[in-house]
Amino acid sequence: MKITFVRTVGARDRIYVERDDGTTASWSFPTYGDAPPHDLVHLIAEQELAIADGLWARIAAGADLASINDAADRAGGAMAVKYAALGDLDGVLRSEQAAAAVGTEHGEIAAWIDRDRLARARERLAEVAARWRALAPKGALVLSWP
Repeated sequence: MKITFVRTVGARDRIYVERDDGTTASWSFPTYGDAPPHDLVHLIAEQELAIADGLWARIAAGADLASINDAADRAGGAMAVKYAALGDLDGVLRSEQAAAAVGTEHGEIAAWIDRDRLARARERLAEVAARWRALAPKGALVLSWP
């Protein structure tokens, strides 16, 4: 799967997905400025920490994240209710823990996270974050899944 993260300084950023089966998806998200998008952090965390059933695996399998997020915003309530369209949330929750661990060097790290893999993920995130910052005022990063 090909994933294109588009940065536009001063505007919402976008993600474009081309799945291996030929289907596509896209969504926009609030900019984090020079910081990489949260979904990009998820991608790196899932790849480097070997999370095969996280957010990006769901997208690769056809999940429409834009529609799911819209429905979740309307639903409110507990995460399991808001994100029921994703099915079993165990992998997604692990992905959230992993993204939090990769994106910060402070705070608690879930016991299941391998420290060596985490160090590699943080190094990769630092490399990708530098590439993201260099995209100003507009540009794109193209990555792949898995």
